[in-house]
Amino acid sequence: MNDNDPESKVIRLVTAKQRMNQSTIEVLEHYLELARKGTVAEIALVAILSDGDFDTVFSPRGHVLPILGAVTALQSKLCTHLQHREPDDSPSSDPSAP
Repeated sequence: MNDNDPESKVIRLVTAKQRMNQSTIEVLEHYLELARKGTVAEIALVAILSDGDFDTVFSPRGHVLPILGAVTALQSKLCTHLQHREPDDSPSSDPSAP
């Protein structure tokens, strides 16, 4: 770090929303790269939108059963994650939350 560099004295503040957006972008870019390499043949996506609504999409190439099995496995992973998360991970634990 160079003390004469003005950037070295700047503290960048990042909101939780910005961190979440960056994480989402990284995941999408990772799977886009795998798809470009031909590693990912099918995909199903659930997006939680900033207004709280959601959207779903899948690549319909006629292989619905493997996607359905993968979505079921994802549901199981999400349920396990909910059971093992810290109480502070809950959005309702924020006293300023509506």
